This record gives sequence, structure tokens and C-alpha cells, in this order.
Amino acid sequence: MISGRLVLVSLATHALAAQYSIDRSCAQVLLMDQTTIDVTSRIRDGMREAVDIAKTAIEVMIGNSDDPDVQNFINLFWGQDPIKLGQARATFAALSLYEVDPSQHNPDDDEWRRYRRNTDVEIYCDGARLIDAPTGNNKMWDTAMDNTPLWSFEWGPLLDKYKKEYDLGDPLNLPGMMQTRNSDQFLHGAWHRAKNAPGAGRVRKKDPRWSTDRPHLACAIDIATYFLDEQNQMGWPTLTKERVEEIMDPRFYDEYLSKDPNNPPTRLPVDPFRMSMGFTLLHEAAIWRIILRGPATDGRVLSHRMTLKIPIQLHISVWG
Repeated sequence: MISGRLVLVSLATHALAAQYSIDRSCAQVLLMDQTTIDVTSRIRDGMREAVDIAKTAIEVMIGNSDDPDVQNFINLFWGQDPIKLGQARATFAALSLYEVDPSQHNPDDDEWRRYRRNTDVEIYCDGARLIDAPTGNNKMWDTAMDNTPLWSFEWGPLLDKYKKEYDLGDPLNLPGMMQTRNSDQFLHGAWHRAKNAPGAGRVRKKDPRWSTDRPHLACAIDIATYFLDEQNQMGWPTLTKERVEEIMDPRFYDEYLSKDPNNPPTRLPVDPFRMSMGFTLLHEAAIWRIILRGPATDGRVLSHRMTLKIPIQLHISVWG
């Protein structure tokens, strides 16, 4: 009953589909070889793929709930925890309702800022919106989020994504392909006091109790330059049955999951899938939905890492 109610709440909350806006920086992405590419339409196609994967996931989880394979897969991740199962269903239900095409307005357009919500997202391909804070202290301001101050440990990894020197042949030393920032105001003081309280145990930063909604601000996704370069060189791959079957090949375990210290893995386990723009965007979208906008009970939140695995198996169920 809990999981069913969470799905209904999610659907009701998103009766007006959430939207996304692609920043104008994505129309002229400067690569390491000094060429520029327009990735606007590629991001749009990726969002369409992400929404389609989410629709498949929720359709299989609900429509094929009596299938033994689907039941076994769900139990593998959530066991008999109805709260986390409900969160997963609600998340994919919400993502399946996202607008598949971007807003005609840029993130800095007055029209977009007038109507954006904290369930919407802005997609960036450079860090131009970050400026040095006049207060100093090694801080920067995010001008797209009401000049939210960022410490160096926050803006440093973000700007690393836009470096023009990178080695695509050394993936383990590349920064993350994308980074999601929610629009909530993090209550650092409250979190810090709770974390240091006697017998506190593990206090998660991403627990919704330690943030305050800012309904007028959208979330943000930053896409790394090297990832766009790599996608372009690969011809903008999508998540296909063949790509899913790649992870089922024994060679996957040899190359990606090697535990031999003399023969360490050359790639990360998720690499075959995150080579798809759509799947990577799905992962990022699920972060802001599950952790930032998603329902929680007793501080429990569904790990966003599950989104790297859930739709894969559900797609296998559909493809047979």
C-alpha cells in the first residue's frame, strides 16, 4: 500500500510535467582540439531516451509485477522494504512524465526564470555562470541560483569538468561525466550539529531534513567537455539491447571488474552504459528526483546508485 500511495503522490505532484532548459553554452562547446560542436539536439535526444527508459522501468515494475524474474530482481535490491520500492516506483513514474523537449527559453531568460520550479532542471556546458564572490574566502557564486556561495571543494570539481586538456584513453583519471546540483539551501549548521551529536551514528548530508526548498530555483546539470567530445567521436551511441548484452559478456568481468592488483581494471563497471547520453542523463535526473525531491521516511532515501542498475535489467525483461 505504501509504494502505491507514493506513486500516486508522485504522479499528482507532476501533473504539470517538469521541464528542462539547455544553456546557450551547449550550442558552442570548445573541445581540446579547438573545434566547436553544437550539442543542443544531442542533449534533447538524450533526454528523450532517458524518459523512454524511465517509462519502460515503471511499466515493467507495475505491469509485470507478477513476473518471477521481475520479482526476483526487485527483491535483489530492496528485499521486503516497501518504502524503498515505493520510492523507486515514484521516481521512475515522475521521470516518465518529464517534457521530452527543452524549453524554448535559455536558463538566463526572464521568461524561464519567471516560471521555473525546483522540479525543473537547467543543463550547462560551461561554468560561465560561476563568478568570484566579492566576499573572497576562496568562494564563488552561482549566479543561476541567486548567487548561492560555493566553497572550493564544490566549485573545484565542477570547473574541472570544463578543462580543455584531457586524455580520453585514461578514463579512471577523468572527472565525472556530469554533475547535478540541487536548488535546495543546504542547512550546513543543522547538519553539522546533528552529525556531532552524541550517538548520532551516520548522518547523511543528502537527507531532506538538512535542506530547505527554494521552489523558484531549478536544479542544474553540468556536462563535462571531455564526455561531449567522446560522445561525438563515438557517434552518439544509445542504450541498445546489444549494449546491455555487453555487460553480460565474461570479458566485461575481466576488463571492468578485475581484482588482480597486477592487472587492475581499466574502466569502471558502469562505463558500457554511461557511454549513452540518455542513460547518463537518466542517472542525473534520478539524483535530483530521489535525493532532492523524492519522498523519505525516517531519513531513509533510495541510493541514486541503484539507478545505474534498475533500468538495465528492466530493459532486458522487455527485450527478452
